[in-house]
Amino acid sequence: MDTQEKSSMKENSIEEWLDKVKKLYSNFIFRVNVDKWKELFDDDICFQIDSRDEAGEKLLIFLMENYYIPYDVWKLIDEYFYICDNEQQLKKVLIIGL
Repeated sequence: MDTQEKSSMKENSIEEWLDKVKKLYSNFIFRVNVDKWKELFDDDICFQIDSRDEAGEKLLIFLMENYYIPYDVWKLIDEYFYICDNEQQLKKVLIIGL
């Protein structure tokens, strides 16, 4: 498998994961349930070195327009993706995502 195929597979995996995010968000009962978000963040996409940052960035771009989630979920997102620790880098990403 060449580099382009690996990159394409990674992108597809992240997009599939992001579809799960959107599905969870669209169901209010699930959206406010911290355990559902934990299940979502326990996916390999969120732990693999080559996909973790990109998944976190795409999640934040999605949440820029879909931000009606409880504080405890925001805290969980920060625990998994280190949002507060990476503030400067994320500002650049979010500007591009606009």
